[in-house]
Amino acid sequence: MVTKKDAEFLSFSRSMLIQCVMLFVGICAGLWIHKYCFFLVAGFTIAVSFFGKMDSAYYHLFFCLPFTVIYKLSPASTSLFTYVMLAVSIVIILRQRIFSKKHVFFIMLFSVYLLVGMGRNFTLAIKLIVGLILFYIFVNRIETENFKNHIMSFALGMVGSSFLGLMKSSWSRLTVYYSNLKTIYIGNEESFRFTGLYRDPNYYSISVILVVVLCVMLFINRDGNQVVLAVIALGLTVFGFTTYSKMFMLFVGLFAIIFVLLQMKSPKKMALLMLPIAAVAVGLYKWMQYSGYLDVMKNRLSGEDISTGRFDIWKNYLTYILSSPSTLFLGDGIKAPDYNGVAPHNTYIELIYYLGILGTIIFLVTLISVFKSRKIIFKRNILNYALIIAFLGMSATLACFTINDLMFYCMLMWMGYNYSINKNNSRFLSRRRVL
Repeated sequence: MVTKKDAEFLSFSRSMLIQCVMLFVGICAGLWIHKYCFFLVAGFTIAVSFFGKMDSAYYHLFFCLPFTVIYKLSPASTSLFTYVMLAVSIVIILRQRIFSKKHVFFIMLFSVYLLVGMGRNFTLAIKLIVGLILFYIFVNRIETENFKNHIMSFALGMVGSSFLGLMKSSWSRLTVYYSNLKTIYIGNEESFRFTGLYRDPNYYSISVILVVVLCVMLFINRDGNQVVLAVIALGLTVFGFTTYSKMFMLFVGLFAIIFVLLQMKSPKKMALLMLPIAAVAVGLYKWMQYSGYLDVMKNRLSGEDISTGRFDIWKNYLTYILSSPSTLFLGDGIKAPDYNGVAPHNTYIELIYYLGILGTIIFLVTLISVFKSRKIIFKRNILNYALIIAFLGMSATLACFTINDLMFYCMLMWMGYNYSINKNNSRFLSRRRVL
């Protein structure tokens, strides 16, 4: 099915850009004017899911995702983003109409397993099930030529939320949403670990890495305005460094090496990029020196416990899980509180704790079957696998199973996995299909 291509501005969908601006204005109005303006933002997204293109509904969700913590009527209430996810999923289920029996079976099986152990945790159960449904429909319905627009909608959301995050410690309207502003000492001075509008700098850094790598992929392919892509990637990279996240530093360094190695295959490209790469490297190093970043990271990496207490947390969880056969095989259910009042800080341990081995297998089979249900390209290079590898690595230090972002991370990784870095050597399947 051939669809009419959207008019573009700066090589991105003009409609997508306008809608993102409107969403940002609405969110700012919710902060500066009245909290009920958030209802206008939610209504706008739901209306688009009814009357707009399927892609547009996802543009809205991607853009609003980084604002989840403040996209609510009060600090203690459930984020309106969760309710919007539910409403949008119902609408697009009705619009999808045709579903793969295999994937419906897996999603229903996981849903039943989840609901049995949810207790009164309705919100989390709904969020997890709805996320899987949205992921399935995204994989099977989204147009490949709009990959760049979905990436940009999330990138713009990250940029907008990051700038608002700069006011988090000084503006009471934002401060009330955060019980812990994540401080760190630089010398004898207390400073803040930047988190954007997330509560934790490490979760913020995952989103930054996803955006930066995907923007680099678009940049390499000249798929979108290169100045815009470069500014967003570099700007968010600087924000990412101010999280003082060890995992962020590790993976940014790894991706930088991969990028340079890929360019070395083409001497002409490498020659053209040597000067800007050197300029960026020198600029970042000077900033790290001036800001005290290098001293802080040296202390964090050379401390007595490089895991920042995670090793003890993992040991306590594993001791509890292995001492209880029912927990090991069936899990305690998503109704279970954090063990000893501390989150597991490891997605794999978190899965076993909540779902057990049986539930984890059901979840992973469901997730992988959706991920592989549509193949877009036939030839991949290391960048196509990089985001998946990075996420699997970062998931070992963070509990990601129960967060809003998980299925959207999967969508972004799926696009990265199915994005042709060199379109001349890869074949695109432009026809939509449900397997």
